[in-house]
Amino acid sequence: MRVLLLFPLIALPAHAEVPDIVTDIAPVQAIAAAVMGDTGTPRLLIDGQADPHHVQLRPSEARRLAEAGALVWVGPALTPWLEDARQGLAPDAPSLVLMEAPGVILREPMFGGHDHDHGHEHGDNDDANDHEDEAHEAGDPHAWLDPMNAVAWARAIAGMLGTLDPANGAAYAANAAAFAQETEALVAELTATLAPVRDRAVIVQHDAYAHFADRFGLTVAGSIGDSDAAARGAASLIRLEAHIEAGNIACLLTEVQQPTALADRLLEGHDVARGVLDPLGADGAPGADGYARLMRQLAADWAACAGAG
Repeated sequence: MRVLLLFPLIALPAHAEVPDIVTDIAPVQAIAAAVMGDTGTPRLLIDGQADPHHVQLRPSEARRLAEAGALVWVGPALTPWLEDARQGLAPDAPSLVLMEAPGVILREPMFGGHDHDHGHEHGDNDDANDHEDEAHEAGDPHAWLDPMNAVAWARAIAGMLGTLDPANGAAYAANAAAFAQETEALVAELTATLAPVRDRAVIVQHDAYAHFADRFGLTVAGSIGDSDAAARGAASLIRLEAHIEAGNIACLLTEVQQPTALADRLLEGHDVARGVLDPLGADGAPGADGYARLMRQLAADWAACAGAG
């Protein structure tokens, strides 16, 4: 069962301590850090080098989740495994599902969701399959790649923190407002960075860029992987090869967190520019300014590769 905000049913005292916030991925940690400011530092659950769609928690990560005062996460559409982990390890911790926050812009995956080859048999994996189906139905969960969604998330995080820690509620609200102002300026900056390559068609590693491409008017011809990073079916890969052979592709963009074997195969014998994106913050040190750094680097890497092709 999804819960947007799950708060204790007792009134919180005015002297409530700053909650120990645990976040799922680095971009969320960065946004939460900007909202918390000097009051505290949110902890990161999933290493930025990992693919968040498919994670088996290490003992240290499981302990971090079990100790959480509150969980702030994108939601089951990005990390379907985390709902069961949350219910098992931190069932009483308040939970904020950011994809359900007010003001979030929802977009469907660019290339239709399910398109990879796999069987489906009922049995021990039914719960996992149900989570996977739920994730596909929820649209493109990589919503932080639209900075205006980051603004909506900051406001939702400030609201949650203000309820849990009313003594610092005004500070959280002010920090979220400052983040919104800075992020609106960031949108203008990234728009200028990407404007010269808007019409340069690229292939991306997986179908994770509906939010980014729509916000900045970019041209994406296809993806090697589905929205959950699983490999697409043979027919889709054949279509990508045809695009490349026709000379329609300026650049192929892989990701730090994903294997590149299929990308290597697609580019064999073709003179197509190649770049690497980091949509998650693999450097592992997001911090309060981490969201802007992540987005600037993403835009710069996209522009450099698309412009070289």
